[in-house]
Amino acid sequence: MKKEKIFLVFNTACFGDVLLCNTLCQNIKLNYPNSKIIFICDKPYYEAAKFQKDIDDVIIYDKKGNNKGLLGFFDFIANFPYKNPYCSFITYLNYRNILIAKFLKSKHIISENKKDKYLPVSLQHAKLLEQLTREKVLDLPIKYNIEQTLPSRLASRFTNDKKYIALCTTSKDETKDMPISTALDLINKIHKENYEVVFVGAGNKAKNYSEELKNNNCKFIELINQTSISELGRVSKNCEALISVDTGTMHLGCAVEIPVCAVFYKPKMTNKWAPRKELYNSTIIQENQTAENILKNTKLLMENNNV
Repeated sequence: MKKEKIFLVFNTACFGDVLLCNTLCQNIKLNYPNSKIIFICDKPYYEAAKFQKDIDDVIIYDKKGNNKGLLGFFDFIANFPYKNPYCSFITYLNYRNILIAKFLKSKHIISENKKDKYLPVSLQHAKLLEQLTREKVLDLPIKYNIEQTLPSRLASRFTNDKKYIALCTTSKDETKDMPISTALDLINKIHKENYEVVFVGAGNKAKNYSEELKNNNCKFIELINQTSISELGRVSKNCEALISVDTGTMHLGCAVEIPVCAVFYKPKMTNKWAPRKELYNSTIIQENQTAENILKNTKLLMENNNV
């Protein structure tokens, strides 16, 4: 009997970056059906990896905690349960992760291919496999496999007689955030269409943004800092659509297969980061970012989803 091949996929960056590795993971499993795919990510994004299609196990590299510094680095290697992997994929050029792969005695180590830097990021990652197999990879949509049932503390915020649209207006980069005035207008317009707004996000900036909306008498269901990543996925699945700026929540909405209206305030980012219509029920707003236009395009997506 052939020995089971172990593949390591390293991405110790952020939420959305972790999700965008799933096209690579799916292609590995298609080419090596009996393989085991182990994902290595930073502690805050464990759940972003855990529920992805075709990932068998997730190992945390806690770069700000237990694995901080040189001692933490060697402790990670000493306690890593999958020694001598067949191949390690370093999805972003990261010398620490390359060293880990070497210390674990990976047979193959494949890192970021600079030639593909203008392709969509999920496809950039997937094409790393071509260096190993010499076969063309499939451009597959990312998949995040969770049930729709909400935990009781969140389920109590939703009722069966109403329909919901999720809204995410902030990211780590302030230049990508939705202006408050647009969000105010958008939420009011959504209410006039008889939808409730579920306001999602994380961090102090999102919380302050929410408070400013409330100070302007804006009504919505606030879930800022109230969900884990998997719970955010479940909340999204209970909504008719997601309207989001360019951030991890946008990718999660695509991965749980709901309509996503992606609002980009930095158009040069769309080629690499925006969801593509051929893979997802999505649209990109990179000009005419008015509340009216955002809502119009979101309604078209919802209609398409119900056909």
